[in-house]
Amino acid sequence: METRTFVRLERNGGMVCVMYLDIDDFKIINDTLGHGGGDEVLIELGRRLASVLRPTDTVARFGGDEFVILCENFGGVGDAEQLAARVVAATTKPWDVQGWFMPVHVSIGFAVTDSATTDPAALLDDADTAMYLAKKVPGSMWV
Repeated sequence: METRTFVRLERNGGMVCVMYLDIDDFKIINDTLGHGGGDEVLIELGRRLASVLRPTDTVARFGGDEFVILCENFGGVGDAEQLAARVVAATTKPWDVQGWFMPVHVSIGFAVTDSATTDPAALLDDADTAMYLAKKVPGSMWV
Protein backbone atom coordinates (compact mmCIF):
# COMPACT_ATOMS: atom_id res chain seq x y z
CA MET A 1 0.00 0.00 0.00
CA GLU A 2 1.05 3.54 -0.55
CA THR A 3 3.22 4.76 2.31
CA ARG A 4 2.66 8.32 1.05
CA THR A 5 -0.97 7.99 2.06
CA PHE A 6 0.01 7.50 5.70
CA VAL A 7 2.56 10.31 5.54
CA ARG A 8 -0.23 12.64 4.34
CA LEU A 9 -2.54 11.26 7.04
CA GLU A 10 0.04 12.10 9.70
CA ARG A 11 0.58 15.59 8.28
CA ASN A 12 -3.01 16.55 7.42
CA GLY A 13 -5.20 14.32 9.57
CA GLY A 14 -8.37 12.79 8.19
CA MET A 15 -9.31 9.19 7.60
CA VAL A 16 -8.19 6.42 5.27
CA CYS A 17 -10.31 3.54 4.04
CA VAL A 18 -9.02 0.31 2.53
CA MET A 19 -11.49 -1.91 0.69
CA TYR A 20 -10.69 -5.48 -0.30
CA LEU A 21 -12.89 -7.00 -3.02
CA ASP A 22 -13.16 -10.53 -4.31
CA ILE A 23 -15.32 -11.84 -7.16
CA ASP A 24 -17.66 -14.52 -5.87
CA ASP A 25 -17.37 -17.87 -7.68
CA PHE A 26 -14.79 -16.57 -10.16
CA LYS A 27 -13.69 -20.15 -10.84
CA ILE A 28 -17.09 -20.84 -12.42
CA ILE A 29 -16.56 -17.91 -14.80
CA ASN A 30 -13.13 -19.23 -15.81
CA ASP A 31 -14.44 -22.79 -16.15
CA THR A 32 -17.41 -21.67 -18.25
CA LEU A 33 -15.80 -19.03 -20.47
CA GLY A 34 -12.12 -19.91 -20.25
CA HIS A 35 -9.36 -17.66 -19.03
CA GLY A 36 -10.02 -15.16 -21.83
CA GLY A 37 -13.55 -14.66 -20.53
CA GLY A 38 -12.23 -14.41 -16.99
CA ASP A 39 -9.76 -11.76 -18.13
CA GLU A 40 -12.62 -9.79 -19.72
CA VAL A 41 -14.47 -9.86 -16.40
CA LEU A 42 -11.38 -8.62 -14.53
CA ILE A 43 -10.85 -5.76 -17.00
CA GLU A 44 -14.51 -4.75 -16.88
CA LEU A 45 -14.54 -4.92 -13.08
CA GLY A 46 -11.58 -2.53 -13.00
CA ARG A 47 -13.51 -0.13 -15.24
CA ARG A 48 -16.65 -0.37 -13.16
CA LEU A 49 -14.76 0.22 -9.94
CA ALA A 50 -12.99 3.26 -11.39
CA SER A 51 -16.36 4.67 -12.50
CA VAL A 52 -17.66 4.92 -8.90
CA LEU A 53 -14.48 6.21 -7.27
CA ARG A 54 -13.30 9.76 -6.71
CA PRO A 55 -10.33 10.96 -8.78
CA THR A 56 -8.15 10.82 -5.65
CA ASP A 57 -8.98 7.18 -4.87
CA THR A 58 -6.78 4.32 -6.04
CA VAL A 59 -7.94 0.93 -7.30
CA ALA A 60 -5.58 -1.92 -8.10
CA ARG A 61 -5.87 -5.57 -8.91
CA PHE A 62 -4.21 -7.26 -5.97
CA GLY A 63 -4.01 -10.74 -7.43
CA GLY A 64 -6.24 -13.37 -8.99
CA ASP A 65 -9.77 -12.03 -8.68
CA GLU A 66 -9.01 -9.64 -5.83
CA PHE A 67 -8.94 -5.85 -5.97
CA VAL A 68 -7.97 -3.24 -3.38
CA ILE A 69 -9.32 0.31 -3.17
CA LEU A 70 -7.48 2.97 -1.17
CA CYS A 71 -9.43 6.11 -0.25
CA GLU A 72 -7.89 9.13 1.46
CA ASN A 73 -9.72 12.02 3.16
CA PHE A 74 -12.57 9.69 3.97
CA GLY A 75 -15.51 10.54 6.21
CA GLY A 76 -15.60 7.29 8.16
CA VAL A 77 -17.55 4.05 8.22
CA GLY A 78 -20.72 5.64 6.82
CA ASP A 79 -18.83 6.81 3.73
CA ALA A 80 -17.28 3.34 3.37
CA GLU A 81 -20.74 1.77 3.43
CA GLN A 82 -21.96 4.24 0.79
CA LEU A 83 -18.97 3.45 -1.42
CA ALA A 84 -19.53 -0.29 -0.96
CA ALA A 85 -23.17 0.17 -2.00
CA ARG A 86 -22.04 2.06 -5.15
CA VAL A 87 -19.55 -0.71 -5.95
CA VAL A 88 -22.23 -3.38 -5.55
CA ALA A 89 -24.65 -1.38 -7.73
CA ALA A 90 -21.98 -1.01 -10.43
CA THR A 91 -21.00 -4.66 -10.37
CA THR A 92 -24.51 -6.12 -10.35
CA LYS A 93 -25.50 -4.37 -13.58
CA PRO A 94 -25.77 -6.95 -16.40
CA TRP A 95 -22.47 -8.35 -17.68
CA ASP A 96 -22.11 -9.38 -21.33
CA VAL A 97 -19.04 -11.56 -21.57
CA GLN A 98 -18.47 -13.26 -24.91
CA GLY A 99 -22.21 -13.12 -25.60
CA TRP A 100 -23.11 -14.65 -22.25
CA PHE A 101 -25.18 -12.54 -19.89
CA MET A 102 -24.28 -13.40 -16.35
CA PRO A 103 -24.44 -11.97 -12.88
CA VAL A 104 -21.15 -11.08 -11.26
CA HIS A 105 -21.18 -10.61 -7.51
CA VAL A 106 -18.43 -9.31 -5.27
CA SER A 107 -17.72 -9.58 -1.58
CA ILE A 108 -16.24 -6.48 0.03
CA GLY A 109 -14.43 -5.97 3.29
CA PHE A 110 -13.24 -2.60 4.50
CA ALA A 111 -11.19 -1.09 7.28
CA VAL A 112 -11.08 2.59 8.22
CA THR A 113 -8.51 4.42 10.33
CA ASP A 114 -7.73 7.97 11.38
CA SER A 115 -4.33 7.10 12.76
CA ALA A 116 -1.11 7.60 10.86
CA THR A 117 0.51 5.10 13.22
CA THR A 118 -1.65 2.29 11.83
CA ASP A 119 0.43 -0.36 10.13
CA PRO A 120 -0.69 -0.36 6.45
CA ALA A 121 -0.27 -4.15 6.26
CA ALA A 122 -2.46 -4.61 9.35
CA LEU A 123 -5.14 -2.34 7.84
CA LEU A 124 -5.08 -4.41 4.64
CA ASP A 125 -5.31 -7.61 6.70
CA ASP A 126 -8.32 -6.21 8.56
CA ALA A 127 -10.05 -5.42 5.25
CA ASP A 128 -9.19 -8.90 3.95
CA THR A 129 -10.62 -10.53 7.09
CA ALA A 130 -13.80 -8.47 6.73
CA MET A 131 -14.08 -9.53 3.07
CA TYR A 132 -13.97 -13.21 4.06
CA LEU A 133 -16.76 -12.56 6.57
CA ALA A 134 -18.79 -10.95 3.77
CA LYS A 135 -18.20 -14.00 1.54
CA LYS A 136 -20.14 -16.13 4.01
CA VAL A 137 -23.31 -14.29 2.89
CA PRO A 138 -23.86 -14.92 -0.84
CA GLY A 139 -24.74 -12.14 -3.26
CA SER A 140 -22.58 -9.02 -3.18
CA MET A 141 -22.20 -8.15 0.45
CA TRP A 142 -19.85 -5.97 2.47
CA VAL A 143 -18.56 -5.92 6.02
